[in-house]
Formats: sequence, structure tokens, C-alpha cells
Amino acid sequence: MRRFISAAILGAATLASTIAGIRADEEQAPYAHTIYAIVKQIKPAQLVVQNRNGRLITVDISVARQTHRTGVLSVDRPVALHGNYDALHAFHAVSITGAAGIRYSPAAWPQDE
Repeated sequence: MRRFISAAILGAATLASTIAGIRADEEQAPYAHTIYAIVKQIKPAQLVVQNRNGRLITVDISVARQTHRTGVLSVDRPVALHGNYDALHAFHAVSITGAAGIRYSPAAWPQDE
């Protein structure tokens, strides 16, 4: 019985440290920029989105897809794209969230970071 209790305590401690590690990783975002836009076209490794200025931007979403961080993507729906720019100023999303609280009016969107 003691072995069972010890194993349960060890398992709970391991789970708690794993959860703490996940939370620490979430607090240290692996991206520097966020763009708010409307999805116009969905491709396997790319999204075409329309930014607040009406400009169409092709975004690389391969990393977000590989890590299962794309959420549900739908055409004509607002999204927040979290990622980084490369040397050629192409945007690479590492995470995509549905922007359910964001209206379709770009004037109401938070500022891009």
C-alpha cells in the first residue's frame, strides 16, 4: 500500500511540474508579432489574409499546422496570427487564434504588434 501511495504522490508531483513547465512556455511566447486580419483563402501551408488596410498578405502557416496551433480556420472570419517576419519581410505564423471577440471592422481591431 505504501508503494502505491508513494507512486501516486510522485505522479502528482511530476504532473504538477509538467503543468508548471507548460505554463512557463506559454508565458514566453515563441513569437514577436501579432497581425489581425480576415481569412480570404486557405491553403495547406499558407493563408491569404486581408489586413486592416485592405492589403492581401500570404502568410506561411506550416509551423502552426505542424504544431497543431491553427484553431478552426474559415474563409471570411477574423484571426489573430502570431509569428515572426523573416529577412524578406514574409510573415511566418507559429500560432493562429480565432479572433471571436474581434468585429469585422478593422477600426475596432487591436493594433498589430
